[in-house]
Parts: sequence; C-alpha cells; structure tokens
Amino acid sequence: VCERRTSEVEKERRTEELSYLGASATRLHAVIGNLEANIVAETYTRETVDALKVIHSDLEEARISLEKEAVNTKHRVDAYLNLGDEFIQLVDEYTSLKDTLENYQWIIKNLSGDGN
Repeated sequence: VCERRTSEVEKERRTEELSYLGASATRLHAVIGNLEANIVAETYTRETVDALKVIHSDLEEARISLEKEAVNTKHRVDAYLNLGDEFIQLVDEYTSLKDTLENYQWIIKNLSGDGN
C-alpha cells in the first residue's frame, strides 16, 4: 500500500513538473516571438522598406532585360548554326582575303617609301 502511494505521489510530481515545463516552454516561445518582432521592426523601417522596394524594382528590370538579351542571343546563335558549312567556308574565305589585302597594303606602303 505504501509503495502504491509513493508511486501515485511520484506520478503527480512528474505531472506537475511536465505542466511547469510546458508553461515555461510557452513563455519562452512568446519571448522569442517578441524579440523577433522587435528585430524586424528595428530592421525594416519605412525608409529601409522604401529603399528595398527600389532595389527590388531595379533588379527586376535588370532580370527582364537579361532574359530578353539571352533570348536574342540564342536566336542569333541559332541563325549562325543554321547557316551550316557554307557560312564557315565564306568566313574562312573572307578572313583569307582580308589578310591578303592587309599584306598588299603593307607592301605598297613600304615600297612607296612611307614605310617608317
């Protein structure tokens, strides 16, 4: 009988301790929430919110511009890729002719006596 009574007392003590710990946890949760609200209120003043809106707007405009530029660049690259081997041959021929022309210009310049 005495042992059962001790068990019941221990059970009540544990129940009270759990109740106390629960109340403490609830209080700590409220304190943390209050601290968080204070930090947010001090960090995000009217001025900082307005500044952040401007920054956000500028970043959004830049993002949209970059997306358009990326699409345009992709279209140009696709157009070059669609030109195929003939285009590459034309580019090679153009480069060769340009180099030859530059060489002739250098020769003419040096033969005319202006080759300083």
